[in-house]
Amino acid sequence: MGESSSGTSLPERSPEGRLDSWKEIAAYLNRDVTTVQRWEKREGMPVRRHVHDKRGSVYALTHELDAWRQSRRLSLEEDEKEPEAVTLPVAEGKAGVRKTRRAHLWLTLTALACIGLPTVAYLTLRGRLRDAAQPKIRSLAVLPL
Repeated sequence: MGESSSGTSLPERSPEGRLDSWKEIAAYLNRDVTTVQRWEKREGMPVRRHVHDKRGSVYALTHELDAWRQSRRLSLEEDEKEPEAVTLPVAEGKAGVRKTRRAHLWLTLTALACIGLPTVAYLTLRGRLRDAAQPKIRSLAVLPL
């Protein structure tokens, strides 16, 4: 009587433990939607996707989110228990990578500016010099044949 006759399986239809949108998932975790989406990409938060013709939808099960949150807490606690000497080189490494990437970006932009500006100036002056070298026609005579 309570089950649908369409043949839908029971785990898909359990409304108490299922969160059917990013908003519901974010509200359940007390975070904003962008943070939850970032966690799903970077930290492997258990979110399932349904792919439709035009749009996709997401859902998550509360018991899986609770287990993921608990395992995340445990890993954060383990990281805090480790000596600081071990964690410092990792932090310095990430900062060093950022500085290196930023330095490469500035070097590339500087090289492009050093090559691009003289090229644009040359092409502009070349066109003006070509126009100046040709004599201007001041009068035109049409002779009969």
